[in-house]
Amino acid sequence: MVVDTVSLLEYLRERFGTKVLVAGFSLGATIGALAAAQRPDLVATLVAVGMDIDGPAAETRAYDFALATAHERGHKRAVRQLEKIGPPPHLRAEQFTTRVRWASDFGRVNLSANYGTLVRGLLASLLGSRDYSMADVVRTVRGIAQTQKALLPELARIDLASMLTCIEVPVVMVQGRHDQVAPPAAAQRYVDLLEAPSKQLVWFQKSAHMPHLEEPAVFAKLLTQVQASLLPAP
Repeated sequence: MVVDTVSLLEYLRERFGTKVLVAGFSLGATIGALAAAQRPDLVATLVAVGMDIDGPAAETRAYDFALATAHERGHKRAVRQLEKIGPPPHLRAEQFTTRVRWASDFGRVNLSANYGTLVRGLLASLLGSRDYSMADVVRTVRGIAQTQKALLPELARIDLASMLTCIEVPVVMVQGRHDQVAPPAAAQRYVDLLEAPSKQLVWFQKSAHMPHLEEPAVFAKLLTQVQASLLPAP
């Protein structure tokens, strides 16, 4: 996936003749960071939203939060399902889905959406897109499980603090204050140790794991500011 990202960045530079502003979300932010580290000549600035930084810590944080909340609310079904999968690592798709479902339903993936709302939103975006035929939609949905099967073992091992401590491009990290998927503490530790020409951690106080969707106007303003900083002085 990093190789594909680099290939896309090469194509964009060839077409537009300039470095690219890269914005990535969750695992996409991690992939963007790895691509920027490999080819800083292709990237103007990296905007990393809810970046996957510490796989084991993220799994444990989300699971502990979901199980504790289920007990607090007396949600027997959630307790039963979470105890059945047990603590991380969750390397099978059904384990991962169970953890994400309850973390979502308890409001710490998106403060204003539960798991069903997020899934329906994804399907609606696919069905409403002119770029996806009905066959494409079916293949996309089927591909989710296959993708999870391939990626979950790698996600469980991600540790950017040891893998990637230097990125030779400016980095803007965006972090939801209430995120229980990509822990805020991991984001703070990472930005503190990261070496980059410039770096900043921007907190979104009314967001969980999806600041770009939960506070879209604030996120759009941030992107506009980052883009303006890349323009040559008049």
